[in-house]
Amino acid sequence: MTIPHSGGESPPSSEVICILAIGSDHEFLEPLRSAVLGNPNLSLIQADSLNEAVSNHAFRECNLVIIDTREGPEVAIRYLRESSAHELFAKPTIFVAFEGASAFHTEIEVVTDTAGIADAVIRFVDRNRHEHTLAESERMYRDLFDKSGDAIFIHEPGGKFIAVNKEACSNLGYTKEELLQLRPEDIDGPESKEKVKERTSQLLLKGEVEFEASHKRKDGSSCPVEIKLRKFSYIGRPAIIADARDISERKRAQENLRRANEKLTLLGAMTRHDISNRLASMKGYIGLWEQDGVSDSLKDRYMQKVKESLEAIEEQLRFAGDYQKAGTSDPIWTNAGETIDSVIKSFDLQDVVVSPDLHQLELYADPMLDRVFWNLLDNAKRHGNGVTTVRFYAEPRGDRLVLVVEDDGQGIPENEKERIFEQGYGRHTGMGLFLIKEVLAITGISVSETGVHGEGARFEMALSAGNYRFRPS
Repeated sequence: MTIPHSGGESPPSSEVICILAIGSDHEFLEPLRSAVLGNPNLSLIQADSLNEAVSNHAFRECNLVIIDTREGPEVAIRYLRESSAHELFAKPTIFVAFEGASAFHTEIEVVTDTAGIADAVIRFVDRNRHEHTLAESERMYRDLFDKSGDAIFIHEPGGKFIAVNKEACSNLGYTKEELLQLRPEDIDGPESKEKVKERTSQLLLKGEVEFEASHKRKDGSSCPVEIKLRKFSYIGRPAIIADARDISERKRAQENLRRANEKLTLLGAMTRHDISNRLASMKGYIGLWEQDGVSDSLKDRYMQKVKESLEAIEEQLRFAGDYQKAGTSDPIWTNAGETIDSVIKSFDLQDVVVSPDLHQLELYADPMLDRVFWNLLDNAKRHGNGVTTVRFYAEPRGDRLVLVVEDDGQGIPENEKERIFEQGYGRHTGMGLFLIKEVLAITGISVSETGVHGEGARFEMALSAGNYRFRPS
């Protein structure tokens, strides 16, 4: 027999608790019926005996079992035996029994007066509601813990981690089991270890501390993080909770901003200085051209100088545009051979040889890589003095790959090999090789000139393992 809740206008405020009452005595059942009819969150299933409850599968539906054992301990003993043997019977239980029946089982509540049945049910309902609230709260905080975008670590002061979330495992490359075997110092970067005492003192004094540091991943790489430490009570024991936010993107943005500001400052200074000099030169030649008695041949020479200054200003402005764009976009993988083939079309050189394997070579570089090759060819054409052949090829050298660009011109004097990459050095604008160095440096590629003066120029670009790859042919 099932007795539902009273069915009033107010729906149940939480999941309905189903009570299984085993017994047929009116004095036993009446308090239960009264409790259920007055509470929308309770329902009642009644069985005259334990056998009837089992045959009707009542144990599958109930949350609480109340058994009338006043006539003797047999029912209670059998129930305890069955509940220890079968998980199905393992339900919260109240015995309505004679005095001293609590000796049956320490975990079972015993009511020795039928008048106390309703109070026992109320205690169970309150306890159930409290446990449900705690479970829901724990689930909510577990979700927040595991779904946080920050890495969260909990550890005992001076001890191992006792809890970590999914982001912590993902960011450091460890499994949860591996991370729980480590201590904070096992993942701290070297600069953090030097400041442990200072930060511990601040934490003890203020209760929390915030700082930037780095974490060491399982693969040995490091990750910049912003850490907030707080004193914390975890399952009743003192602990420290650390919230670590990956700030790689922030650091990258700060570095890009710093480089951009440096570039803009340098660019502004270079442009103002060079264009001012060129304008002063043009003004001087125009003044000479306007003087009386100047021959036509001299006038032609002065006008040629003015044109050269205009071309230099045009080249300076073109460089300013290129230099401003360098580093503003993320590096990409670029096919070396295809890029060189595209650049060659802009030049009138007798023979440019591109090694076939360069069409399988891809470089991880700034999108302005084509300007690197363009400036190297332009340099050969302008300053090589009779260059007829330019060769592009790659050769392995230890754990690196070296991309070589060499010509058969006059080459670079030994005392100029390093200076040619300086800003403004050279016979033209002095900017082409400076731009090459800046563009390649964005992804850590170095460039040097290693040719023999009198035999030709040779530019070498040293590529580390992360800067190149060969695609399948």
